[in-house]
Amino acid sequence: MPIHLANDHKTGDGVALAKLYGWPNTYVFTKAMGEMLVGQLRGNLPVVIMRPTIVCSTLMEPFPGWVEGCRTIDSVAIPADMFVNSIIVAMKAHINDPNLTIYQVGSSHRNPVTFNELREFHYAYFTKNPWTDHEVTLNFQQMLFNLQKKLKIATKLVDLYKPYLFFKACNFTDTNSEKLLTNAREKDLDEEVFNFDPLCVNWEDYFINIHLPAIVKYLF
Repeated sequence: MPIHLANDHKTGDGVALAKLYGWPNTYVFTKAMGEMLVGQLRGNLPVVIMRPTIVCSTLMEPFPGWVEGCRTIDSVAIPADMFVNSIIVAMKAHINDPNLTIYQVGSSHRNPVTFNELREFHYAYFTKNPWTDHEVTLNFQQMLFNLQKKLKIATKLVDLYKPYLFFKACNFTDTNSEKLLTNAREKDLDEEVFNFDPLCVNWEDYFINIHLPAIVKYLF
């Protein structure tokens, strides 16, 4: 798909420009532009595009729960080390393939975790591990300022995620990733090292015993 941007559009209004071309925000618009450019300019190079869902703390490597940042967690997720494994396996599988191949890498189709489950996991963990030793004293002005600040952030998040929360037109299947895994297994994939099968993740165990303790220890 050729990229043609309207010359008369205001250059400073990225969101409006994204919406003009059918994208809800600049995040997905620029990702799409990047993929289009790669497709147009790759020549005869083998190219693989990996599309992960929310990438969260590691399941196994370099150790369970390794994480450097946490902006959000969603009902679509993949541990970081599993996503890295999928990249490595895909690179090997397509090293001599002249085509462009796209992989959706996530768990939401074959091993989903719901928002209700996420709430239950968080409640179970913090009920058992309360932050009773963290006391904060705020005066009224501080509380009001913090509330206003959080309200602004929440409003921005609502605007950002609204298109995805109410988007029911398609299902983000990982058919290509499933085929990649099947083919790799037929060629004796070492799953101790390169596992990226979302079916192996027990979400309750992962969140309560790996992800949430890691977030508390390394970030909070």
